[in-house]
Amino acid sequence: GAATNPKHVGALLEKLPQVTIINGYGSSETGNMGFGHNQRGSNRETFDLREGGTLVSADLTRFVAPGEPEVGWVVRKGRIPLGY
Repeated sequence: GAATNPKHVGALLEKLPQVTIINGYGSSETGNMGFGHNQRGSNRETFDLREGGTLVSADLTRFVAPGEPEVGWVVRKGRIPLGY
């Protein structure tokens, strides 16, 4: 599944300032890959990767180290189901 657009998260938090929104994404094949949480005023647009998740470069030639500003692809390390 895809994460909720930050614009919509902000609008919801304006109406319900007492809630915390937990946002995540992943697929049926790999499970939950990342999550983040927002409270009113936090404006967080990034996610923390779950165990087994990592980032590879946009051209798929190398792993991207934590903290690098490069945009890439989130991938699952290790075993995943095949044949879907």
